Amino acid sequence: MRNVKKVLKLYIIIYGIIFLHGTAYGINMPKGALLRVPLGVATGEFKKTLEKVAIDRLTGKLQRMLKPSGLQAARQRAQKEAGIQSITVLDVLPKSVERYGNQLQKGFDSLSGLTTARTIISPSPDFITDIKAINPDITIVQAHGAEAAIDQEPIFQDMPYSGKIIVLVHRPEEFLLRYKDKGIDALRQKADVIALLDESMLDDYKKLFPDKIIVVIRHGFFDKGYLDGSRLKKDAVVCVGSITTWGEMRDPKDVFELNKALLDKKSGIKFLGYIGGKFDKHVSIQDYKDRKDTWFLGNDEILKAGPFKDELSFRNWLYTSAEGRVIFRTEVFDGIAQPELSKWESHIVDFNIQAYREILSEDNRPKREASGTLHLEGGPAIGVVIDSPAMRDIIRKEGMRMVLMPHLGKGKLDYNKTADEVIKIAKNPNRRRNIIKTNIRAAEKLSMSEIAFAYHLVAQTLLQGPKEGTRKLTRGPDNSL
Repeated sequence: MRNVKKVLKLYIIIYGIIFLHGTAYGINMPKGALLRVPLGVATGEFKKTLEKVAIDRLTGKLQRMLKPSGLQAARQRAQKEAGIQSITVLDVLPKSVERYGNQLQKGFDSLSGLTTARTIISPSPDFITDIKAINPDITIVQAHGAEAAIDQEPIFQDMPYSGKIIVLVHRPEEFLLRYKDKGIDALRQKADVIALLDESMLDDYKKLFPDKIIVVIRHGFFDKGYLDGSRLKKDAVVCVGSITTWGEMRDPKDVFELNKALLDKKSGIKFLGYIGGKFDKHVSIQDYKDRKDTWFLGNDEILKAGPFKDELSFRNWLYTSAEGRVIFRTEVFDGIAQPELSKWESHIVDFNIQAYREILSEDNRPKREASGTLHLEGGPAIGVVIDSPAMRDIIRKEGMRMVLMPHLGKGKLDYNKTADEVIKIAKNPNRRRNIIKTNIRAAEKLSMSEIAFAYHLVAQTLLQGPKEGTRKLTRGPDNSL
């Protein structure tokens, strides 16, 4: 009888610890939590079990809140409510993701009354001084993982961050492959929350960091885009390619191969191959200059052929002059000096080839990443991507529709089947229109305002106390923090 009383007393103590630990995270403990804890393990292992139960519960709560389908309505409700506590956010990022940082800042700026945010690019002359002056409630540290960010990653810098830290990992697989133990240790030491852009690496990160809160906060769209009905006409030029950064994970070869497959099928469609943007060290531009299937098009040549009556005449001139060659653009028009040409060219692409490969993997497999070029806008371009878990996750969870390129292994793609699918869509204006409209709706639901609000929700949840090291926010008489 005495032993029974001891066991009951121990269970009461254990349950009290569980309850207090759970409420420290602002959550209720799940039913049956008591039964999951082995009797007699009230030591270090038992503490880990308690923490894991609490973290799993909090992570589940956050993921339900962060579902893409409900973010827009939740944001609109929150902005209408009175007395919402404002949160100060510092966003620190490498220059390689400056465009994303600027768009996220715009998202935060749109959250009137909810969040005050400041973006700092690393490295900058006043980097440390600025961080100390802001004293944020939440710091977002963006970890890129790309080759271009090797000397810029703020997560590896010894900075005086304050508040809770959310680490956004843009390229989660590449980050681990590139930095290995260094990257793992940095995440373990600095992150209160690890944010991923899609679910393709979610299970991997949960296994690597069982004691961390890991959530998926989607990439978000920079613009909703538009539908151009003139491109759906029977005799319209259909441009296949991309304006992006070529080399590290995008190979110009894909445009050449797909363009050849399209032309060989003699579909009667006016296909135009196009490669524009930036070219890193993995692309030898000289290798393309002597190719007969390449047209190196300079600004002077375009200006000499102009002026063009409208966008349609510009597109037709490109198609006629290319004569089946892929256009290779290493320079683009300045938006101020040539506003019309700059606008026309920036939206030249109809089928946006984004075939991401993981160059750090031995088999050059499809990259597990949600890149920004796919999220520039919902239309008029339709994405052409490698069939992979990351892309299927975007299709399933974000509502985007894309052309999936069959992967044959070791980075090889089935261009023939991809060409068949592109031709089917190009020949069916109603289907193409529906795809673009669907993508525009997806972009509207996941604007950068929704993404900023998602970070607000995570921050708000982290700051709900009374957990050691955090504080509740209160407003003063003048509505200031």
